Amino acid sequence: MTSWLFAAVIGLASLVACAPAGQVSAPVPTTQAAKPAAGAKFGPKFQALLDKARPADGHIRAGLSAYTPEYIRAMEKQFGEEFGITITLENEPGHASREIPPKMIQAQKVGKGLVDYIDGGNPSNFAPLMQQDALQIPPWDALQEQWPQIADLRKLYPDVPGGPNGTSLQDYCMLASQTTWTLIYNTRNVAAADVQGITWDDLLTTKWKGRVAWDAQALGFKELPFHKDWPITRLKAFTTNLGANKVKLIDGGTNGVIQAVIQGEGDIGMGTADTALDQMNAGAPLAIVWPDVIPFNSLGTCLPKITADNEALAQIFFAWRNVEGEWLRAQMGSGGARPFYAPEADRFPLAKIAKEAGVTEDRLAQPKTPADFDKVEENRKVAIDGMKAGLRSGQSVPYP
Repeated sequence: MTSWLFAAVIGLASLVACAPAGQVSAPVPTTQAAKPAAGAKFGPKFQALLDKARPADGHIRAGLSAYTPEYIRAMEKQFGEEFGITITLENEPGHASREIPPKMIQAQKVGKGLVDYIDGGNPSNFAPLMQQDALQIPPWDALQEQWPQIADLRKLYPDVPGGPNGTSLQDYCMLASQTTWTLIYNTRNVAAADVQGITWDDLLTTKWKGRVAWDAQALGFKELPFHKDWPITRLKAFTTNLGANKVKLIDGGTNGVIQAVIQGEGDIGMGTADTALDQMNAGAPLAIVWPDVIPFNSLGTCLPKITADNEALAQIFFAWRNVEGEWLRAQMGSGGARPFYAPEADRFPLAKIAKEAGVTEDRLAQPKTPADFDKVEENRKVAIDGMKAGLRSGQSVPYP
């Protein structure tokens, strides 16, 4: 298996710093992406794919709930300027990697396409889709002709065997984001000094009783047992005690937790750093802080075997969004999707933010092997059961 961690290790080597974790403010937006030069030329393979996509304007449907309306409109505009195709982006409700794939499978069983691409999933989300023959192998040659870095991004997504005809996950997917989960807090209710140097164990104290909002499906917890300081026994006891400390369980992944914290349903919660920074840049009263151990995962993007609309258009947008679309997102103020991939690190403010916060590799809790990813859902279940048990009983258990 090609080591997916290569870019993360290389990038993190440049991020080593001794500064303590602290409050992170939204990055200052830079100028919008420039329009491409008139009369842009494309390679022959990509041009042939573009010709298939161009007969009519089109709709692209995917899980967009984590994106701001401003970013969605900016993608439509820049894509249209670059390729001469007017697109309309449409949201498919549900969590992008947990709820949309099962609906996609059901649609494909009756010969219909639900979405044009899926993203935000680790191999525990996407390997089962591959094994059910629900993904298509993108026209990589054509896409890499336009965006050569896609070859790296494919190798950097964790590979898992077991696909049809001897294929593996890197035949279908590429790295979308090197995701760190951070604590997100409401700056109207929490002072920066209150979270300076915060640890996981601090969330179990009376200071945070009834103030913590968490994804009901254990977002962030599933990675913790891959850190040497977090055996599964600690995760079970911690989540039970977090429940006993009156954690508030929220549906909808990072987006749901962020909205709950903005609205004051909880004062602090956990979500992905790049999504939090999107909302901070849009003016939300939020800030982020990394705890002592940081959940980290490499999340991918793939194409369904049956797309919702124009297949060639879906293939192009799938690749464009993951490269130029992510650059655009960073230019608009997001932290960025791949801060630890060295060739792109300068484009993503999160690389600088992580360095200033003292994010180093030894603090990351990260699955690395197919065997690790086989354990991800087991870890999730332990965490979910623990929080629910603590909420029911209201009683803490002995904690390592």
